[in-house]
Amino acid sequence: MSSGVVSKELNPPRFGLNTFVNSFNFGKDSTELHYNINPRAAFESIKLNYKNNSVEFKLGASDYIDKNELLFAFYLEGQDTAYSKFTNDKSPKYNNLFEGDYIFHVKSKNILGIEGQEIKIPFTVLPPWYRTIWAYTIYALLLLFVIYLIIKLNS
Repeated sequence: MSSGVVSKELNPPRFGLNTFVNSFNFGKDSTELHYNINPRAAFESIKLNYKNNSVEFKLGASDYIDKNELLFAFYLEGQDTAYSKFTNDKSPKYNNLFEGDYIFHVKSKNILGIEGQEIKIPFTVLPPWYRTIWAYTIYALLLLFVIYLIIKLNS
């Protein structure tokens, strides 16, 4: 016979948690935005002009328990070395990026400690015109021309 006290092991239900990048915009005068990037989205690398070398991400996740308690960890491969600690920062910004290839990584975690899938967004910041291969070719040709003139004038 039962004494009236029933003991059950309580396990919180495991909900799937999907990480999203709600928007990804770049530069001060960004007219090109990318919306609703999810872990299953096929995403090709974006090429950014050097004048648009600042990027901002707006993060979100599909959590039905408490959206205000969502945490995010992220890092920018090519600049950072590891994930940040989980924080409630939903708008990470990276300013004045040097030219090169980058991959933005982000994952989410809800109040129950369940982590969402990682999202990776590749992008490239192109060099300014004066650091392109064409500019270096012109610099080399100008240098050769100046050396030629110096030799010609001194002979």
